[in-house]
Amino acid sequence: MQQLLGGKVATFDQSLLRQLFLQRLPPNVRMVLASSKDDEDLESLAFLADKVVEVASPAVNAVQTTELSTEVEQVHSDIATLKKLVTSLTDTRHPCSFRRRTSSPAPTDRPTT
Repeated sequence: MQQLLGGKVATFDQSLLRQLFLQRLPPNVRMVLASSKDDEDLESLAFLADKVVEVASPAVNAVQTTELSTEVEQVHSDIATLKKLVTSLTDTRHPCSFRRRTSSPAPTDRPTT
């Protein structure tokens, strides 16, 4: 951040620069640096932050997928059962039972003259 400010770093409010620096750090590093003195310069804070990051073990975000995979397996099983049921229903139905009905009444037999 000091490099970004260039020559203006001397005129910039150091407490604001310190707050901006601390906000960009991971929470575990901020927690350690919170105990540092308020008049500590930014270079020593940056050095301390680097040391904390070096010794801190990286956080692992574990995901438990057993419940989800069990639910997915159940859905697959249900789908397979439904497929078998539909197949058995279509096999037992005869094509003649699907006769189409006409929407108009059947013509009546009229005597021809």
